[in-house]
Amino acid sequence: MRIGCIVALSLVASCAEWSPRAEPPRTVTVARVARDGQTRADATPTMFVWARDKNGATFTYQVQPDGTSTSRLEGIHLVVKGTEWTWLAKTVDVETAACDLSLGQRQAPQGGTVTRASLIDAGAREQVVVPATGFDCNGEGCVNELRHEVQPIASIGPYLFVEETHYSYACGAHGSTGRTFSVWDVEHARPVDVTNALPQPDVLRAEAEKRFADDEKENGGPMDESPPAVTEVLPVFDGHRVAFEAQLTISACYACSDGLWSSYTRSVRLRTPAPPVLASYRDLPAPVSLFASRHSELTVGGWSEVLP
Repeated sequence: MRIGCIVALSLVASCAEWSPRAEPPRTVTVARVARDGQTRADATPTMFVWARDKNGATFTYQVQPDGTSTSRLEGIHLVVKGTEWTWLAKTVDVETAACDLSLGQRQAPQGGTVTRASLIDAGAREQVVVPATGFDCNGEGCVNELRHEVQPIASIGPYLFVEETHYSYACGAHGSTGRTFSVWDVEHARPVDVTNALPQPDVLRAEAEKRFADDEKENGGPMDESPPAVTEVLPVFDGHRVAFEAQLTISACYACSDGLWSSYTRSVRLRTPAPPVLASYRDLPAPVSLFASRHSELTVGGWSEVLP
């Protein structure tokens, strides 16, 4: 098992017989590996490990060096440099506009919601990870319906991987969905760019282009000839190690989309060397691996160290 730019260029070619592929899981999951009962408790810190249950609810567990949990908190909590930060997402209503449809019909505004996501510490200090701005209804930028959600998909130490999902309907033939990806550095309260900092990017793009070409031959759907872009970089917690997958994306027609990024794209995921900022996190801490191996009912999302 595996542990926990909206591109809108519609191609002219027809895709009437294209069958979109089912979207694979978007979480990154820890492999359930067999253990010999031995632990590496010496010099191993206590961990905060957050996970999702089968209903999607998130909890954070305080995990001892031997992998046992001594307490559980609701939600996602990270400890960075001795400070505990709590993930907080708030939905804000925004104005949308009516649609003038064909035959003189008019559709009332369907409403809109935008998510503001932040991290809060015990002293009420706040790091705004995703602000609820840029969605105002003004002139041509106004839509009939809008839904914007934010979800943490993984974390490694002070680095939080965040994905935004946008759905909008702008009075056309159908609505469209897109995603935005970012990595937030909790220690320095700022985003870090990992999609443009991967080692060997030309090798990745060449492999992605080959995959897309093979996909086009097999399924018959048209593909954009522009070079694929790296849209996400996700951790893969596999046994004792942390690997990384890069998602590369190209434009495609609406019917050709595979659901991995937007309504007008197709994507592939490839293993990649670690981005430089994450290269020191290639070992999965023993308490995290032990905890995951004992809790098959949970999908581990990430961890941080609790200083003594």
